Amino acid sequence: MLASPLMGVERGGVATLRDTGSGAVVAELQAPKANLWHCCFLPDGKLVAGIIHRNIYVWDTANSDPRPVKIFIGHTGYITSLVFSSSLISSSTDRSIRFWQVGVLPSDPVVTDSEDAPLDLAQIVSVSLPTNEAIAVSCNSRGVVRTWDISTGICKASFRTPAQGIRWGAAELIDGRLIFGWCTQDKIHLYDTEKGELFRSVDLDRYSTTASLRISRDGSKVFLLYSTSVRVWSIRTGEVVGNVKLAGKPVLDSLVLDDSRAWVRFEDSQVQGWDFGSTGLSKSPIPLPSSSPSPMTRHRLDFIDRTWPWYTQPSRIWDMVTGDEVFRLSGKYKQPSMTRWNGRYLVAGYRSGEVVIRNV
Repeated sequence: MLASPLMGVERGGVATLRDTGSGAVVAELQAPKANLWHCCFLPDGKLVAGIIHRNIYVWDTANSDPRPVKIFIGHTGYITSLVFSSSLISSSTDRSIRFWQVGVLPSDPVVTDSEDAPLDLAQIVSVSLPTNEAIAVSCNSRGVVRTWDISTGICKASFRTPAQGIRWGAAELIDGRLIFGWCTQDKIHLYDTEKGELFRSVDLDRYSTTASLRISRDGSKVFLLYSTSVRVWSIRTGEVVGNVKLAGKPVLDSLVLDDSRAWVRFEDSQVQGWDFGSTGLSKSPIPLPSSSPSPMTRHRLDFIDRTWPWYTQPSRIWDMVTGDEVFRLSGKYKQPSMTRWNGRYLVAGYRSGEVVIRNV
């Protein structure tokens, strides 16, 4: 079967699907009153996808309901081509190529961080979910920071920074400004994307292994999880305002913040927390009385368990109050290079250059 490109959309927004042998009408599919100029079938022949301006519509040809079963929204320019490989792949006049998963994460956007360079040279190295904002933030290996609309996957803004070849990064909205931080071998760098300037750098212990970076939502502190300690700096002065030794080996990328309070999860599933808000000249944070965060702060947790070897096992999210598994990434997207979870949305970045935003 083939969706006839000559028929397009007719009779008030109905796309006609015909059998190429007999010419008989196989199905009539409801579509917007606009030109449907290109279609392609998925391998099983049951789903057909078509381009209408900036969007992709997917119909189930075996379903008696003529309405689309899925609409992919994300391109800001007109879509110029559409093919199906392991996923739907579209190109657009907005200079991006996007990969859309049909049957995998069906209700959530999958977007591709696009640059002039090949995607394998622009892998995602950092993702963040700034507090109380409907955006996700990604940074690729070329130092390009982008903000994404959580509900649609549309790129809202793009900024070029000096953050190239990094492993750990974090972003936070401070007084309406997006502040992006990243680690090099011996420094933490803080960059104001609006002004396009580096405004703070702090020195690190170059011999320690970095495992996680966070910026407090009030914009006062930057937190760094080492393999053996947690160290905190003042963003205003660049001075160390707190330092604690860890009681065990932390899970990769397991630092969680609630303003000036911080928790770390260990490989034995224990959790240790401190309040850095009252630190003075002694730089001695106050240990939190509970070994795990309270239900009041549960929605801010983003503990991600990457069972070793993480590149072969699915990533799992745990509720640290009940100990229950909340969500598991599987299939094609089980091996993200970076993940964040804010209790509702999961954003994951991949070496392929893809960013998945998942409502969990």
